[in-house]
Amino acid sequence: SDGQLLPSSTTPTSSPKRPLDQRMTLATGGNDSFIRIWWLDQVTCNIKARQVLEDHGSSIMNLTFSGNGEFLGSTAGDRTARIWDTKIYRCLFVLDEHERYVTSCAFSLQHSLAITTSEDYFKVWSVDFHAEERSVHKDPGGMFQSIPVSEWSSQEVKAWCRSIELDDSFNDAVLDDLNGTKLLALSKDDLEKRGVKTADSLKILEQIQWLRHGNFKSRTIEFCGEEIPEEFLCPITHEIMDNPVSLSDGFIYDEMAIKEWLLTRKQTSPMTNLELPDLKMVPCDQLKIRIQQYVKHSL
Repeated sequence: SDGQLLPSSTTPTSSPKRPLDQRMTLATGGNDSFIRIWWLDQVTCNIKARQVLEDHGSSIMNLTFSGNGEFLGSTAGDRTARIWDTKIYRCLFVLDEHERYVTSCAFSLQHSLAITTSEDYFKVWSVDFHAEERSVHKDPGGMFQSIPVSEWSSQEVKAWCRSIELDDSFNDAVLDDLNGTKLLALSKDDLEKRGVKTADSLKILEQIQWLRHGNFKSRTIEFCGEEIPEEFLCPITHEIMDNPVSLSDGFIYDEMAIKEWLLTRKQTSPMTNLELPDLKMVPCDQLKIRIQQYVKHSL
């Protein structure tokens, strides 16, 4: 796990025994994939839990505050780094172009660059840290995108459903009692009990998987200028599979990706959110051959 202290602004207090409030902010992370924000009073040595950030999908590797204290950078085993504002701790950016675990991050002194490291290389990102604020003002209908999913009300959940283009017959009233936390925990069985059609149910579950990785809508993925057949993509990494295997949940994953998932998560399906009856992985040899042929012909 990792953590870092950030001094807060010093403010006057009426207590004669404490002329200054020396409160600091502590950020911690661990193998449960959660980031916890704490307030630490240096005078009384009391510590108070403030907030839990649940957006990462794997063990937290590193946490770093920017020099001015306005941003928090986090990295994890889900191959992503994230940048948060430190006012309400909403996720501003997801930096996801990493092949393996992201082990650390840092900010430049001018706060215009972010740096991430993974294995034996590092990436330098040019970041407009205030772009999110401007986009929210221009597009109030997309306000749900500026709020952490764990803080969504049923209104944000419905706005998100409208954005993922479900079937015209879909009635979002079936989600009236759902907030963001309940949405992330939905399973295929839960949706079926609510009367959601199979096609919409699978689409919602796929998009929930994207939400867990900080994205609001799946992007069109291309390879050499050509759209990749969906069956060739791993639903965890959304990349072309090297070694596809099927699990007892009926879905196919890249072997390395599903092994990493099972190591850092409970033994649940990434797609249905239900416990897997067994962890047997069955190689999909014919699919692997088709993927190899596709890659070879596309180069």
